[in-house]
Amino acid sequence: MVSLLWVSAVLLAMARDIRAGSVATAMVYPDRTGEIYHLAFNPDQRWLYFPDMERNEVLLIKGYDSRTDGRARFVPHTAFHDPGSHADVFCAT
Repeated sequence: MVSLLWVSAVLLAMARDIRAGSVATAMVYPDRTGEIYHLAFNPDQRWLYFPDMERNEVLLIKGYDSRTDGRARFVPHTAFHDPGSHADVFCAT
């Protein structure tokens, strides 16, 4: 069982240029090297979080989009401990 004290959060793509303040980080695998981004603090960031998700709900997160027409190409995301969450709520892993 996993406690639901951790909630998901996503960065609003419209809040700023997501790549501004991003730190490119190499993901080195035995057969290739990829890249992900870590974010540096920026006061212009606007995050949404979902403290009341139910066990039967999911959050779809865009990992990458090759289009360069102005839409968000990826969505930075994280999870964090929410002290306001109910400690007695659990879900099966």
